[in-house]
Amino acid sequence: MRRNDFSTNCWVDLYESDYFSGRLRRVNGPKKVRQWKAKSLVVGPRTALMLSIRRRGKESMVKLDPKCVVPDLAESLEGAVIRAAVVCAK
Repeated sequence: MRRNDFSTNCWVDLYESDYFSGRLRRVNGPKKVRQWKAKSLVVGPRTALMLSIRRRGKESMVKLDPKCVVPDLAESLEGAVIRAAVVCAK
């Protein structure tokens, strides 16, 4: 295995609009993301994405598995506000 194989498979693609339109930002992990502007996303093949969310006044965590594709993040999280995220190697 080459040295870069693992790191290139640990990422999340963040799109500024629903259904993978608008500007794309790739975040390579492992990394904490504090400012979150994405409305759709794709999780890399060796990545787990942990989202810290707030819904109806309660804080909770949501885990997205590798290769997860979310075309409408607001609908998937039922209107929850994303406070932070952690891109983790799986």
